Amino acid sequence: MYSLEHTCYNQVNSLPHPFFPEVAVPEVPEIASRARELNAALAGKTISTVEILQPKCLNASIEAFTAGLTGAVIESAAYHGKWIQVHTTQGWLLVNLGMGGEILLVTRATMPEKTYHCV
Repeated sequence: MYSLEHTCYNQVNSLPHPFFPEVAVPEVPEIASRARELNAALAGKTISTVEILQPKCLNASIEAFTAGLTGAVIESAAYHGKWIQVHTTQGWLLVNLGMGGEILLVTRATMPEKTYHCV
């Protein structure tokens, strides 16, 4: 079982934000690399559960977001500009990492003890 998780911490190869130097901004090469990793690891996997820890990160209600992803099979992941596009059997999940965002691909056993927005 895999979890897609979003957290805020600095990426080593990212440029600092001009107004918030402590926050790194993911650039297209990092986004492209992450999309390729997600595609290789998750294509064909089923999303069994969705847990939202930070509702303000969504552009939909928690219920609609959860219903739209639960049971979906991930068909592919790609990128377009700074967006990661995850194509599922139930539609698309668009992810923008914003300032300092990161997606971690971990198992429950290897999940760090930080607070995340979406598990």
